[in-house]
Amino acid sequence: MVETGALSVDRTSVSIYMSSEGVRRSFCGTCGTSLFFEADYLDGLVDITTESFDEPDRVQPTDQIWTRHETGCVRALAGMTRHEELPPQG
Repeated sequence: MVETGALSVDRTSVSIYMSSEGVRRSFCGTCGTSLFFEADYLDGLVDITTESFDEPDRVQPTDQIWTRHETGCVRALAGMTRHEELPPQG
Protein backbone atom coordinates (compact mmCIF):
# COMPACT_ATOMS: atom_id res chain seq x y z
CA MET A 1 0.00 0.00 0.00
CA VAL A 2 1.09 3.54 -0.68
CA GLU A 3 -0.32 6.96 -0.01
CA THR A 4 -2.79 7.88 -2.74
CA GLY A 5 -0.92 11.12 -3.52
CA ALA A 6 2.27 9.15 -4.23
CA LEU A 7 0.62 7.17 -7.04
CA SER A 8 0.82 8.31 -10.63
CA VAL A 9 -0.47 6.30 -13.57
CA ASP A 10 1.03 6.70 -17.03
CA ARG A 11 -1.74 4.89 -18.88
CA THR A 12 -5.12 6.29 -19.85
CA SER A 13 -7.23 3.13 -19.92
CA VAL A 14 -7.76 2.61 -16.16
CA SER A 15 -11.36 1.68 -15.35
CA ILE A 16 -12.93 1.71 -11.89
CA TYR A 17 -15.50 -0.75 -10.61
CA MET A 18 -17.46 0.08 -7.45
CA SER A 19 -17.45 -3.47 -6.06
CA SER A 20 -19.35 -2.59 -2.89
CA GLU A 21 -20.25 0.50 -0.89
CA GLY A 22 -17.10 2.53 -0.30
CA VAL A 23 -14.85 0.13 -2.24
CA ARG A 24 -13.25 0.81 -5.63
CA ARG A 25 -11.31 -1.68 -7.71
CA SER A 26 -9.31 -0.34 -10.64
CA PHE A 27 -8.30 -2.40 -13.64
CA CYS A 28 -6.89 -1.95 -17.12
CA GLY A 29 -9.77 -1.07 -19.44
CA THR A 30 -7.88 -2.70 -22.32
CA CYS A 31 -6.75 -6.09 -20.99
CA GLY A 32 -8.63 -6.38 -17.67
CA THR A 33 -5.57 -6.69 -15.41
CA SER A 34 -6.39 -5.88 -11.78
CA LEU A 35 -4.45 -2.77 -10.70
CA PHE A 36 -5.61 -1.06 -7.50
CA PHE A 37 -7.88 -1.48 -4.48
CA GLU A 38 -9.17 1.55 -2.60
CA ALA A 39 -11.68 1.70 0.23
CA ASP A 40 -13.15 4.44 2.38
CA TYR A 41 -11.84 2.65 5.49
CA LEU A 42 -8.28 2.98 4.07
CA ASP A 43 -8.50 6.74 3.77
CA GLY A 44 -5.51 8.10 1.86
CA LEU A 45 -4.10 4.67 0.92
CA VAL A 46 -4.19 2.63 -2.26
CA ASP A 47 -3.32 -1.06 -2.51
CA ILE A 48 -1.42 -1.84 -5.72
CA THR A 49 -1.31 -5.35 -7.15
CA THR A 50 2.34 -6.44 -7.30
CA GLU A 51 2.10 -8.07 -10.72
CA SER A 52 0.77 -4.88 -12.31
CA PHE A 53 4.14 -3.12 -11.91
CA ASP A 54 6.30 -2.79 -15.02
CA GLU A 55 9.08 -4.52 -13.06
CA PRO A 56 7.34 -6.59 -10.35
CA ASP A 57 10.57 -8.26 -9.20
CA ARG A 58 11.81 -4.86 -8.00
CA VAL A 59 8.95 -4.70 -5.48
CA GLN A 60 10.03 -6.07 -2.09
CA PRO A 61 6.94 -7.08 -0.08
CA THR A 62 7.42 -6.80 3.67
CA ASP A 63 4.12 -8.11 5.04
CA GLN A 64 1.12 -10.21 4.13
CA ILE A 65 -2.37 -9.09 5.09
CA TRP A 66 -5.73 -10.84 5.46
CA THR A 67 -3.98 -14.16 6.10
CA ARG A 68 -6.91 -15.37 8.21
CA HIS A 69 -8.82 -15.57 4.91
CA GLU A 70 -6.21 -17.51 2.93
CA THR A 71 -7.26 -20.89 1.65
CA GLY A 72 -5.46 -24.19 2.15
CA CYS A 73 -4.20 -24.14 -1.43
CA VAL A 74 -2.43 -20.81 -0.80
CA ARG A 75 -0.74 -22.21 2.33
CA ALA A 76 0.37 -25.25 0.31
CA LEU A 77 2.01 -23.25 -2.53
CA ALA A 78 5.51 -23.33 -1.02
CA GLY A 79 5.59 -27.13 -1.11
CA MET A 80 4.02 -27.69 -4.53
CA THR A 81 5.89 -28.95 -7.58
CA ARG A 82 6.94 -26.03 -9.77
CA HIS A 83 6.93 -25.92 -13.58
CA GLU A 84 8.79 -23.30 -15.64
CA GLU A 85 5.99 -23.51 -18.23
CA LEU A 86 2.77 -25.42 -18.85
CA PRO A 87 3.52 -29.11 -18.15
CA PRO A 88 2.66 -31.74 -20.79
CA GLN A 89 -1.04 -32.58 -20.78
CA GLY A 90 -2.41 -36.11 -20.73
